[in-house]
Amino acid sequence: MMLGRLARGHSYRVLMGLVVGVAATSCTTRRVGPPIYIIQHQLDEDTSLPRLHYDWVEGDSWSFLAWAAMDDPGAAGALAIGSGYRPDSLPMPGARVSLPFDPSLRPALEDRMESARLVRLATERLGQDDRRGALSLLVEAQEADTSWSVPVYDMAVLYIEDGDTERALALLSGLSHRYRVSLLLASIYWEAGATSEAIALLEYVLMSDAAPTEALAAAALAYSVAGFSYNASQLWRRVLADPDADSGLRLMAARYAIIEEMRRSSGGGTGP
Repeated sequence: MMLGRLARGHSYRVLMGLVVGVAATSCTTRRVGPPIYIIQHQLDEDTSLPRLHYDWVEGDSWSFLAWAAMDDPGAAGALAIGSGYRPDSLPMPGARVSLPFDPSLRPALEDRMESARLVRLATERLGQDDRRGALSLLVEAQEADTSWSVPVYDMAVLYIEDGDTERALALLSGLSHRYRVSLLLASIYWEAGATSEAIALLEYVLMSDAAPTEALAAAALAYSVAGFSYNASQLWRRVLADPDADSGLRLMAARYAIIEEMRRSSGGGTGP
């Protein structure tokens, strides 16, 4: 049983909120895409290990470097230790740091860091309500590193917020294999009424081990509105089982989980 057009409109607003709320680290959202650098976790005292020499820039931090280079700011401590520093200490600007990356990645790292600094500036401009300036910087960031999806994703979110979904779709068309991009595309299709396409993209998101709890909630919400009670209940329970989930998200999960159980007990839901 469908919840109706009003439910769809409300669910789109909630879904879009989840998409934009998938942890704000870059201009509008968490970074996107697989890491292009792999840290050597099992370092030993063999100084002959290949190292990438990086010139530390003012404003750098281990978390910033781990976010840009490894798609994981949580790896900052490991990156610092692997580079010969304590996690709570920073090199001086201009210092040459030996990173535990293959030296052949130096050109790619330089492009990535240039792009990341532009995204950081775009974030500051957006905080000053300068959307045009933020978009201009994101375009520069995308040009600096065309392999990185963060600037593209952030531009797409801004376009969607401005109501320009066609331009957002054009930007994202080649990135649907990235799970956060799939989540964003799903919200666009959902608003357009293309339920099956939206759910297909959300199911792709669920295949990623890195999908955050917000992604689970987005898929559960879509299943709820589409009437797939069994699928929705399973996902809402996974959200509830996450002790680190936002309290508001857990409250929403509890509410919908109860609704789904009531619908299933009355024979109103579908599922395997």
